[in-house]
Amino acid sequence: MKVLLIGGGITGPVLGMLLQHIGHEPVIFERQYEPSSGGIALQLTPQTMKVLRILGLDDKVIALGKPHRKMRYCSEVSGKVLFESDTAPGKISEALGWPMMCATERSAYTKLLVDETQKRGIPIYFNKRLVDVKQDGEKATAIFEDGTTESGDFLVGCDGLHSSVRDSVFGGVVPTYTGIVVVAGRAIIPPGFDASWATQIFGEGGHMFFVQTTDDHVCFGCTYPEPNDVKEDWRKATPEQVQEWLKGIPQTHWSGPPEEIFKHADRIVRFGMYQRPILPVWHKGRVVLCGDAAHPTAPYIGQGANQSLEDCYHMVRLLKKYEPLTTESLDKAFTEYGELRYPRVTKAVQQATQEGKYRIMTGRDACLERDAMLAKGMETQSWKVILDMLQGPYEKESQI
Repeated sequence: MKVLLIGGGITGPVLGMLLQHIGHEPVIFERQYEPSSGGIALQLTPQTMKVLRILGLDDKVIALGKPHRKMRYCSEVSGKVLFESDTAPGKISEALGWPMMCATERSAYTKLLVDETQKRGIPIYFNKRLVDVKQDGEKATAIFEDGTTESGDFLVGCDGLHSSVRDSVFGGVVPTYTGIVVVAGRAIIPPGFDASWATQIFGEGGHMFFVQTTDDHVCFGCTYPEPNDVKEDWRKATPEQVQEWLKGIPQTHWSGPPEEIFKHADRIVRFGMYQRPILPVWHKGRVVLCGDAAHPTAPYIGQGANQSLEDCYHMVRLLKKYEPLTTESLDKAFTEYGELRYPRVTKAVQQATQEGKYRIMTGRDACLERDAMLAKGMETQSWKVILDMLQGPYEKESQI
């Protein structure tokens, strides 16, 4: 079957390669002029590596970044280290067969996926902005801003938070500003700085994490409350904008690692966090959603990109299960896909939302209570959810 994939970031290329793997003919359309250079870093987990193993890409992706085996939680409020371990991540990695978490720069990961997709002969067309989707029962047709159209046997919206497919087929969803802003960036590792620890610092009204992504760089993110709406915008800022932002965030006044990292930053972006509801139904006719287009999530437990690849795996597995594909069997495959994935992504989204609240908590007593909870380390509810997620999307052998 000819499959139209709208979105050429991460989900689209992986889904395209998986569809090709089982005999379909995917074509990818991306709204940007070139592979995306937006975003900063990703934490890739065994969920992603299991999917990439099917495509022979797991080792290549691991080589892009830095698997980390040491983690630390600190409190800016008390000045204490709340929890640290240089053994637990390694033990979990050994049990699962892949690094528990591998930090990589998003742009490098996206480029690798796009390059691999093109090497396999899957067409990717850039500067193709979708404006509408039509269906006639047998085909789905994408209509683009430049006046061109393309028809396929079915269409998948892999176009992220601002999904044009979702808006066209399921109706527009007005995002709600959460009152949280993130300033994120990349920094050259400061002289004498031990970047081997994946570190989170919890303060009063703010949070910061940093993790090594290459031999020379760490990536970081600072979360803080901001009552005024801040645009969802991942574009690189000017030096003047950066200095203005840093004046207003709590982390600028924290001593130690934050100060050093800011001094050595070579790229910084700023974006507001918005909520969109998870759609209860992810398909309509021959159109189906995948990844953030169906279930956008906050980045606080590092599950967004990983859950998207679980989507890819299960969608393709179920398409294979229901072959030969007809209008009726496509509907069965897409229905089972949505019903299977909805509870799992809901669990991840809900925990990420709670994690966001911990990061902007105010009041010394409340913060110290939070810190006492975080001192439990990998026994916290957040880690229980993460460790459960790491088991997906399949055990032992792939069914694709």
